[in-house]
Amino acid sequence: MSPAVLLVEPDSIRRNEFGRWLEDAGYEVLACPGPSAPDYSCIAACGAPCPLAGAADVVVLDMRLTSDDAMQGLTGWELLIYYMEHGERVVALSGQEDSVHPLDDEGVTVLRRPVDRAELIDAVRGLSPRRIPGDA
Repeated sequence: MSPAVLLVEPDSIRRNEFGRWLEDAGYEVLACPGPSAPDYSCIAACGAPCPLAGAADVVVLDMRLTSDDAMQGLTGWELLIYYMEHGERVVALSGQEDSVHPLDDEGVTVLRRPVDRAELIDAVRGLSPRRIPGDA
């Protein structure tokens, strides 16, 4: 069984592109747009375990969510904290507007947007507890 990645990306074009990169690298991808209208909430807002995160080895989280743009509901920061509190390994995609800086947490890697294929795959690979068959 391949390692799984939960990809939380509100932009469908980037979600599809990142998903293809990860699948081509041997990962199973669980895609999620993040909190969306009308209430910009998700199961994480209730404090309940997210079944997608529970099934994933690594979470890739774009810190700029639709809820951040709408200024309501669950924000990217709150979702990052939720994943960290639940012991998830996270690759946080950050830009100047959300300014996530490298954390002193070994379970979180921060990448600056725009992200390229090699750095995304390397970050996921570095956090994944399971190896892809054929990986050295």
